[in-house]
Amino acid sequence: MPSNYDLLIPDNYYHLYNRAIGSETMFLTEENYHFFLQKHYQYTNTVATVYAYCLMPNHFHFFVKI
Repeated sequence: MPSNYDLLIPDNYYHLYNRAIGSETMFLTEENYHFFLQKHYQYTNTVATVYAYCLMPNHFHFFVKI
């Protein structure tokens, strides 16, 4: 059965990003940043190499290779 999601292709680079809704803040404390990076590493370490990232109070960016 076909998926509605595009697959990430191995050996390709991707700019992954997301933003909070409206003027909300995603990261309220420094611990929020650490928790987010810990979870990101836990779930993506086996499938992607992170070349760069930027965490802002209301959004984030990752440049990865699958």
